[in-house]
Amino acid sequence: MAKRKRKEPGSGKKVSDGVQNYSFEFRNHHLQLNHYQEPAKQPVSLPSADEVFTEMMKTVKQERELTPIEARWETFMNADYEEQIALCHQTIEEKDLMDDEMAFEMFNTLYYSTVENDERHRFDELADKLHTSLPELYAQERHFIADWQITNAVVAGRYEDILPLARELASTGGEHLDIFTKTLDMLSYHDQRSTLLEIYPLSWPSVQEANIFAWAVDEFVKRASDAIIFDHLERNPSLKANNEDLQEKLNIFIKVDQDRLVSYIDILTGRQEGQWEMSDFGFDCFYKGKGKVKRRVKTTKFSEEARQNLYDLSLEFLRYLRHEEGVPYTKGEIARQHILEYLRERHAGGLDPEDDTRSELDMMRGVKKRKPKIHRPDHWLCPDRNRFDQFLANQLTFINPHHYRAATSFELMPAWLRFLETRQLIDADQRAKTLQDLQGLDANLLKLFQTFPDPALCSALEEWPYE
Repeated sequence: MAKRKRKEPGSGKKVSDGVQNYSFEFRNHHLQLNHYQEPAKQPVSLPSADEVFTEMMKTVKQERELTPIEARWETFMNADYEEQIALCHQTIEEKDLMDDEMAFEMFNTLYYSTVENDERHRFDELADKLHTSLPELYAQERHFIADWQITNAVVAGRYEDILPLARELASTGGEHLDIFTKTLDMLSYHDQRSTLLEIYPLSWPSVQEANIFAWAVDEFVKRASDAIIFDHLERNPSLKANNEDLQEKLNIFIKVDQDRLVSYIDILTGRQEGQWEMSDFGFDCFYKGKGKVKRRVKTTKFSEEARQNLYDLSLEFLRYLRHEEGVPYTKGEIARQHILEYLRERHAGGLDPEDDTRSELDMMRGVKKRKPKIHRPDHWLCPDRNRFDQFLANQLTFINPHHYRAATSFELMPAWLRFLETRQLIDADQRAKTLQDLQGLDANLLKLFQTFPDPALCSALEEWPYE
């Protein structure tokens, strides 16, 4: 079967090779040579990339006969919803026409179609049939198919079905860590701790053996360690770092730094709590200009002490989420980690406008490079609309979107502001002003998540900011 580009899981969009055409309209512009004015040129209408591709494929098909697999795929693509489901059943039964590419393309198409038609059970029937009839083929594509099945189980509240499917994913988690990580995000958002506790050790060997970056392994280890600690805290709110069962389970993944573990657990249990002032966090930036619109000249790097203080504050926020707002540790950790990441990235200038604000036309005309104007945040611990919007956009790139991270960071931002107010780092007016500044971003996110397979994200955004 001819190779087709795979869609990014979770996007529900077809991937195609396309050429984007840009045209510049030169107004009030004419050429004069010996008092001769060149006649205005009529605009040329060029075919789109899709139209060109369609014509090319017609030519190819005319030159040769389609293979049986290609013919089946073409029939599938031209079929309606009911016919596509029937064809998928038929192709599984015939076996010879179902290869790995056909399986992915059919199931990817039908997953989003069944979600749209509120018939997720029909997708699960097809997945179970593939698993039973063609187990080796299912195994090749399980990192996609089992993830979709887990989402269906979560949405339907069939939590007993999640663990067997998660085990399917765990055995090869390291080979497809980018996809597996998104499954972990979903399970964390929905506080599926028992499943997480089982699949982290199951997937650890494949993560160790995988050819992946060291930072990706470190991130996995941190997540696994956090899941273990959170589970112990749920069962024992007065947990201490020297707990033997805790130490034994952590040692599966990492050699424990006892001092850091003691501090970490003491903060989460409330035995350690800082008396913070803004000067403790090292938000020192230098600007030129008048008022709030200024140009960044220099950003002072966080000192080790300031960096640690901000991290400790974020851990206190995690404790606040669990005990004051009723947010599970696993979900709260998603927000804690990425709100902290946002604050650090903004302070470093990573979310500022690009240095060069010229348009392509300005560049062609030789216009000098423009320095962007930077709006200094009203408060260094509070988000500002433009840079928080940019941070969320970075989490939702087409190539590798992290839906749960973006949604949870935004969903729990009001809780972060309430926490800051309880710690007297901001007042009620600053909290209200920040929320007012963020108004409208919730509507933008809702549009993006309307077709996302897990409706829980939309439901949370619809209630935002639930003061």
